[in-house]
Parts: sequence; C-alpha cells; structure tokens
Amino acid sequence: MRPGKSKVIKAIEARTHISRQRAAGLGFLAGIMNGLIALGGGVLITPLLVVAGISPQIAVGTSLAAVTMLSCIGFIAHLLLGGISLGLVPIVAAVVGGAAGIVLGSKILTRLTPHWMLLLFAIIQVLVAIRLIDQGLGLALLGEVIPGGAPLWAYVALGIFAGTLSGVFGVGGGACDR
Repeated sequence: MRPGKSKVIKAIEARTHISRQRAAGLGFLAGIMNGLIALGGGVLITPLLVVAGISPQIAVGTSLAAVTMLSCIGFIAHLLLGGISLGLVPIVAAVVGGAAGIVLGSKILTRLTPHWMLLLFAIIQVLVAIRLIDQGLGLALLGEVIPGGAPLWAYVALGIFAGTLSGVFGVGGGACDR
C-alpha cells in the first residue's frame, strides 16, 4: 500500500479482498446460472461476496458490474439462438423503467443499514424460490405465466420493479420476471 493512505481506505481495502480463485469460481458459476436460467448475478454474487466478508453495499456494486457484463453476453447469445421473442418496443420500455428503478433503488440502498439490506434480500430470495418452485412443479398457485401479450405499461412497471431491486440488492431481471 502507498504511504499516506488513510486508515479508512486501508479498512475498506481489507474488507473488499477476495482471492482470485474464489472470484473466478464465483464468476464461472454466475455465468453458468445466467446462461441457463437468467439468474446468477445478484442471486449468487451478492450473498457470496457478503459471506466472504465484503460489505453489502460494495457487494451490490460489484454484483451489478458483473451482472452488466453477464447480461450483455447472455443477451447476445440468446438473440443469436432465437431465444428472444419480444419486439424492440417492449424491451426499450422495460429498459427505460429499469433505469428509473435503479436510480430509486440506489437511493433506497443509501438509507438501509447492512442488517436491513440483508434481511430484505433474504426475503426477496425466499419469494423468488417460492415462485420458481411453483412454476417448476406446474402448480400455478401464484398465477399462470403467459408469455407475450402484456400491455406496454406492464413492461415499464416490470422495469421499474426490477431496476429498484437491482439498485438495492444487485439482482437483475432474472430474479424479478419469474
């Protein structure tokens, strides 16, 4: 470390260190999950970074950086494989809503203590798990998923919801659109 660094910066650097092997393994696992089921960024990266001792706020920012790269790669792969059936307008509507939601979520995150952030994150994880189990078993107890045909405002609303969660927890749309 350079001489003259403050104690605060040294403390932050000490709390944000993770081995290259762990980081590579985490990135690989997140990439596989992102490609398979559009989950992995915030659902895996954020909690595992916190478990590794990194503060929740730094884990969210790191997760969002990884999610951005993974999502771009996943989007291109799915586009080339014909896995995207929405038109340009619904995608843009969701992105516009998402941008507004991220600003809102980031402001919320600055007001949350790490304790509350982790508690709310755990609740979101449980809700996503319940939804995935419901869908996986074909029970439709929480409503049937009908692809396409949603009004434009629904894409904007989903974008705002996903963006807000992304700004607070570092999770992406994969955790929100189940």
